[in-house]
Amino acid sequence: MLLADIANQVGFQSYENFSRQFYQRFQCSPSTFRKDKTLHNSRIYQEFSPNDFYSRIVKSREDKFKVFDVILEDLPNIKIALVKAVFGEDGSELITKYQTLIDWAERQKIPYQGPLKRFGMSLDNVEVTPASKYRYDFAVSTGGIRFAEEGLIESGEIPQGLYATIHCSGKLEVVAQAWDFLYKRWLPKSGFKPRNFPAIEEFIQGPEEIGWENFNLKCRIPIERL
Repeated sequence: MLLADIANQVGFQSYENFSRQFYQRFQCSPSTFRKDKTLHNSRIYQEFSPNDFYSRIVKSREDKFKVFDVILEDLPNIKIALVKAVFGEDGSELITKYQTLIDWAERQKIPYQGPLKRFGMSLDNVEVTPASKYRYDFAVSTGGIRFAEEGLIESGEIPQGLYATIHCSGKLEVVAQAWDFLYKRWLPKSGFKPRNFPAIEEFIQGPEEIGWENFNLKCRIPIERL
């Protein structure tokens, strides 16, 4: 199979982008990896494990296509406290930063469970950004309570407006399918376009309730009419 075809199958729109991302992650080009059989027993090959973040996203696209129900919601302006994270090679920084935020919320006596309380915001495109640079912010609603920024905790807001929402639950692959459905199938035919704000995930249940391998969340795109 041609490398350009492989790049297309795993979600890259151009071979050049695929090659650049491959090199940034594994310090060799796709063609070098294909030709040098000794690399097939190296960590480069082992990186593509069943638990690898990007491999799981790719696998979600090999599964049977799933249709999701999309609803339109008007959300109020939500004042938040947030902590910035980077996914990293194994996602461990996400766990650490999430706990940092929750510990802070408990000290401040800010309730973080219930509707419109816990959020995640993805700032990058998983198809083009290496895991080591993939940014993800965790946030809790402050209920409008004023607080002094301290350490890693910053203030922000989720803007009022219209959102396209999918409620999904399951493994990471299901969440990836939901986002693919929203952006690639629903949005182009919807008569809407994204507003200039990151997509958000609202945690209906958090990892302290269901762990880090399962998700129960609402995927939301801020939208406006074309």
